[in-house]
Amino acid sequence: MPPRKRARAAAAVASNENAAAIVAVAGGDDASWREAMGQLWRDQKLIDCVVTVGARSFHAHRLVLCASSAFMRAAFLGELAESETASVSLPEVTAAAFEAALNWMYEGKCSIDEALLPELLQLALRLQVPLLISEVESLVVARIASN
Repeated sequence: MPPRKRARAAAAVASNENAAAIVAVAGGDDASWREAMGQLWRDQKLIDCVVTVGARSFHAHRLVLCASSAFMRAAFLGELAESETASVSLPEVTAAAFEAALNWMYEGKCSIDEALLPELLQLALRLQVPLLISEVESLVVARIASN
């Protein structure tokens, strides 16, 4: 075999050997990502949307809202006016419930008055946040069972 053909054949074999050597590198820490996004939110850095709840406005990152909520994903990524204005209005939601949901989206946890759990559950269902729905449902059921 001529030298050029041998070199191409060797490169093809090396390429196939390299393809088999691809490995997955894991270890991304969800907590550190949440912490970083939460800090950007608390510092009001790189904020790109606003959610108006009653008379109160909450500034946030569309990335976090869309990653957490199917409702927000449809609003911001669909062909609705919200995708152009980067704002959503939820007039029938209380600020306390939305603030708790927003904290949960950013930090994976929130604190709320026990009496507001049904309202938070309704909001989680409306926003289509499956993990929050599950968490709040469990808390509501536990409180019902303990009575």
